[in-house]
Amino acid sequence: MRIQSFVDTAAQAVNTAIARGAGSYPSVDMARDGYVIESAFLPAVEAESIMREVERFADRTVMETGVPGSKVTDRSNSQRRDLNVRVLDGAQHLSPVIQRLVESGRIEETMTRLTGRAMAIERLTVQIDWPDTESKRGLHVDSHWPPTYKAFIYLTPVSGPENGPFSVVPGSHRHRVKKVKAIAGDYLHHRSRTDLDFEYSLDDARCLLGAPGTAIFADQRLAHAGWPGHTTGTRFMIVAYLYESGR
Repeated sequence: MRIQSFVDTAAQAVNTAIARGAGSYPSVDMARDGYVIESAFLPAVEAESIMREVERFADRTVMETGVPGSKVTDRSNSQRRDLNVRVLDGAQHLSPVIQRLVESGRIEETMTRLTGRAMAIERLTVQIDWPDTESKRGLHVDSHWPPTYKAFIYLTPVSGPENGPFSVVPGSHRHRVKKVKAIAGDYLHHRSRTDLDFEYSLDDARCLLGAPGTAIFADQRLAHAGWPGHTTGTRFMIVAYLYESGR
């Protein structure tokens, strides 16, 4: 097991060290910062409609959707961090507005335009974050290699750090040396090799704010985290997991 872990870690380090292209996206903002914010990507009235369909799942006693093709998962059942996060998989089955959004192809078309890479959605969820100032995971990536992408659409107002915004270190998707150092340090100290909070600081992170309907398109090689000072309001957002199609 230890040998396999070393091999996997070495592969991540090598691929991260030689990775190219993160700074050459056709979108200047995506190339420079690793993310793009699109206000009113979803009309406010549609965000409100989705909330009417999913807000009942903020009740922790509700453990099933009762809708085929969808399910409720609490992260506290499988991990020791982000203990106040609930995920609704198959979110398109819970709301006709989400279903129409999926059928329109707007999410993957937008990410394709921003990155110049043909994108497809592999998973679509609604994520519910209850206030949490104790268990939030620190800065991390979803994967060093291969690159992965996400689109987030806020369904509730995220107007300040107190609302637990998605937060990133701008431009960190292009870093290679710091990422390799982080991978090595994580291996040596038996941490997850996607952890970055020993190489990056929240002091360098930017909280990404927005009204309901605001979308954030991000290269998930960014050092990112849900803001740890989430004290006010339960945050709802759509999360689309995107990958290069044909990968």
